[in-house]
Amino acid sequence: MRKSVRKSGKSRREIERSVRVFWGGVLLVGLFAVLLMHAALA
Repeated sequence: MRKSVRKSGKSRREIERSVRVFWGGVLLVGLFAVLLMHAALA
């Protein structure tokens, strides 16, 4: 824990990367849900 605090720049990059992956997954799940709803309605 303490070592990660010293490397603030690296941790910041890792946080940004994790945020991008998180939102990317959310968008993919949303699109998949929309496709499932359209398939169910059709």
